[in-house]
Amino acid sequence: ANGRYTLSSPLGQGGMATVYGGFDTMLEVERAVKVLSPALCSNEKVRRRFLAEARAMAKLRHPNIVTIFDVGIEGETPFIVMEKVDGGAVMDWIDRDGPQSDEVAGHIMLGVLAGLQASHDRGIVHRDIKPHNMLLSRDGLIKITDYGIANVAEDERSFTKTGAIMGTLAYMPPEQRQSAKGLGPTADVFAAGASMYAILTGSEPFDLYNESLHERLFDGISQPMRRVIVKACHYDAAERYESASAMSRAILECMAELGIAVAQDFRISLDGGGRADGTMFFDGEAPTETVRPAPENTTINPMEMDLGPTSDEEPYRFWTTHVGDEPAGKRSKSRVWTFMLVTIVVVAALTVFVKRSSLPDDGAALPAAQQVPAPPE
Repeated sequence: ANGRYTLSSPLGQGGMATVYGGFDTMLEVERAVKVLSPALCSNEKVRRRFLAEARAMAKLRHPNIVTIFDVGIEGETPFIVMEKVDGGAVMDWIDRDGPQSDEVAGHIMLGVLAGLQASHDRGIVHRDIKPHNMLLSRDGLIKITDYGIANVAEDERSFTKTGAIMGTLAYMPPEQRQSAKGLGPTADVFAAGASMYAILTGSEPFDLYNESLHERLFDGISQPMRRVIVKACHYDAAERYESASAMSRAILECMAELGIAVAQDFRISLDGGGRADGTMFFDGEAPTETVRPAPENTTINPMEMDLGPTSDEEPYRFWTTHVGDEPAGKRSKSRVWTFMLVTIVVVAALTVFVKRSSLPDDGAALPAAQQVPAPPE
């Protein structure tokens, strides 16, 4: 890329871009390079949003946020050069080892909340906090990534239309499901609480604000952690923690109540743990790096970027596009047509079989009712 960066295998894939392992030939260091999908490079609004992500992250310098080093354009394709974080996403660890302990979940969220507070202090609301966007370095430090749909205060009017729905459904607060415009820090607080639930349970955090479901949803979660999640994920934004820092203080109190010592810089111990106690650990290596498509319940309103469907197509959904595949809408239509054709063929074959089985053998006499009288002489 740009004559300076060489790309290797993909590290991850989202709806709008693919992240590759990269090498800076000038500084001779490894990087991660996020490249906009070729199919979207010709759309000016998509390109502007992609570069807005780089600008948003470039404004942030914090140990718990992935660092941006460079941005450029190779031909018609924009790319972002970022810090490479080798430990994988928190979601990878959950997929591999299952639910995590209070100690691990607490340290993860303390790191995330520290990064979020730094973002909020600069007027940036992430709007898509989830375990997939939390990376773990080899020295146990949590880092937030993917500010692709972040709400930057001064840019919101030009990028986000009223009614545009952006984010990941399971982690969205109710107000974000109505519109991504005008969201404040409490939207990220909700997503942080939902992420904490997912880390502790290994389940998607739907309906956490529904009190009638709490006994079932929070079964097995310690009471101190339950209190934090319930408040963070309150239906009414005014009833949540007012800031990421306030939620962080509540988690620290919970960890003290549970007798959990807090590590320096909220680092997670990656050795000596095990699956039995739900602690993240390395078996010499990080989890195998796989290309992880964005979750199917990630929502980016295509109308917001003037990528609406034609009159006879369903809306194009970024989040279900995979390498070498058609958009999900076209795949679902093709499956329906295939099913209908197979059904027609089977019905036709059965009809022919029934008709043939009802005919007599060639040598058998017809029943009297079916015999044809001989013509008169």
